[in-house]
Amino acid sequence: MADRFGRYYEIPKRLSALGVTIQMLVYSYRRHPTTCISVNDRFSILSFGVFGFAAFLWHLVTLARSGRYQTVIGSGDTPYCIIAVLIARLTGLRSVCDIYDNFETYASRRVPFMIQALGWAVRHADRTIVFEETLGHHLVQAYGAGATCTVPNGIDPEVFHVRNKGACRAALGISAATPIVGYFGSLTTHRGTAVLFDAFNYIASQHPDVLFLMAGSGQHHIPPTRCHVRHLGLVTQRSLAELICACDAATIVYADNAFATFSFPQKLMEYIASQVPFVTPAIGGAVRFLDAFPQYLYRVGDPLDLARHILAILETRPRAFPPPITWDTAALRCYDCLIAGIAPVVRQ
Repeated sequence: MADRFGRYYEIPKRLSALGVTIQMLVYSYRRHPTTCISVNDRFSILSFGVFGFAAFLWHLVTLARSGRYQTVIGSGDTPYCIIAVLIARLTGLRSVCDIYDNFETYASRRVPFMIQALGWAVRHADRTIVFEETLGHHLVQAYGAGATCTVPNGIDPEVFHVRNKGACRAALGISAATPIVGYFGSLTTHRGTAVLFDAFNYIASQHPDVLFLMAGSGQHHIPPTRCHVRHLGLVTQRSLAELICACDAATIVYADNAFATFSFPQKLMEYIASQVPFVTPAIGGAVRFLDAFPQYLYRVGDPLDLARHILAILETRPRAFPPPITWDTAALRCYDCLIAGIAPVVRQ
């Protein structure tokens, strides 16, 4: 809740500016007291700790019965989509499932019948919102989801924009002449980061002066490597924006798995907004989005192809990019889905 960024802050904040009243209820798996944050007059967040699930449900039912709200949205994981649809049907409100990731890959899938319950939820929701079109097609084909619409993730142009590369490097104490390749994200096995370091080692064999600048979680997963790596750990959004703009090239890595198949990397938009050339695996929604920019796509799971694409960027310094999607654009699409796109509920 302290991090004022991301889909569940940026979109509601902008919806509230359009006149939508939003009371967000958050249930945490961590132990902490019930906390309320008022973002503005129309958007507030109420968070419950791990022992507050009963209070979380009681508040949800009370709000649904208050007559002040028309729609119950479930998101974050499969159980919340199920709860949202159930509460909406019991109280005569509209229901929306916001599937911002492939929930089939989440830990909740291990609960018996959870995947079947996800199918029930998207079939009975008045609208299913997805963050990527490929995922929407999958939910329709696999579960018979009804009306779906795509609300992508975006960027805040006040944070992610073109910055002076020299100034960003000076703040890090890095020479203007040093080639920098960036990776900003978690280092976990399911992301396929072994491919990343294999590619880095190959690049270092061709250009020993390249610095690999990194930030994010999982620093302990960095293997012994022949290349020069500088990992800065977790950083703020504004610090991340400056790190990106210090780079000559940036990269994204995913493994070839069910998570990546329905993915759309947020970092892609951040790199585009910063006008920093990048490479991303040819999997998920990035393939469609970058259809006219194949130079930014490499074969998923192929470290040599990744390395060659990065080396090509360091050589040619491309400057052609598709336009980035902003949170303003995403919020307008969400508004259309929630307000204009759903007819009044008539339940038998």
